Amino acid sequence: MNLAVDRKVEFLSTVASVELVQTITDNALFITNENLRPTTIGADGRQRFAGSPGTLANARFSQYTDLYRVKNSDVGASRYLSFSWARPMKNKWGFNAGYVLGDSTEAQAIGQTTASGQWQRNIVFNQGQEEKGTSDFEIRHRFQLSATRDFEFVKNWRSRVSLAYEGRTGNPYSFVYNSDLNGDGQNTNDRVAVPSGASDARFNFSGLSAAQLDTYLENFRSAGLDQYAGGVAPKNAFREPFINRLDLKLSQQIPMHRSLRTELFLDFINFGSFIREDLFNYRE
Repeated sequence: MNLAVDRKVEFLSTVASVELVQTITDNALFITNENLRPTTIGADGRQRFAGSPGTLANARFSQYTDLYRVKNSDVGASRYLSFSWARPMKNKWGFNAGYVLGDSTEAQAIGQTTASGQWQRNIVFNQGQEEKGTSDFEIRHRFQLSATRDFEFVKNWRSRVSLAYEGRTGNPYSFVYNSDLNGDGQNTNDRVAVPSGASDARFNFSGLSAAQLDTYLENFRSAGLDQYAGGVAPKNAFREPFINRLDLKLSQQIPMHRSLRTELFLDFINFGSFIREDLFNYRE
């Protein structure tokens, strides 16, 4: 559902707008591997499994290897509030400025072509559970500004120059173990448990020297994970650096016959990097 208000503004013949878009998840896809055989509960509270069901001795149902189930989930929602100020093309120029504030959650991001491919890329604490977290596709803050100017270097041959700027928060990401901590047969998908200190009962530090332990704990602090000390780092709780992007478009109309016209155009994507690469840092 959405609610919006547009208001004409006399200044520069512009239009001011505000809009709220609310999405509630009704039936989203959620994929599980039903052939995982649960074993014990780990020290941090997560369910552990016997290992990849590709090895029949580990499988819950020995007649099968992987057994994927695609079902529905109602976990997740999004809310985006946008403000814009625009001037439609008039007297050979126009512009659009806007800001969007967003929040989006989901149980599972769907971005793969098969059930198996999707399941293997889930970031989880308890495998198979519908855990609500920040969406892979959430953009928290976005600023947009575009300006267009028409020229007529040759009579009736319209030339147009457009610049479009986008500044937004980077993509969200998670911290995971580089190992199969929960025994589901998948590496690099298990969310990190963050120690509260050297005495955290969930961890066995007996194999580390005092210096090694200090280094280990410092790695959590330097990564910003200490805010989740004693717990588990949430899915997509961290973000890539803020992104600045500037694009340029040039177009030229060419009269052909009566009202028939041809338009040639050039899109210069990431034009800003040619101006100042350290400022327009469009990298993902």
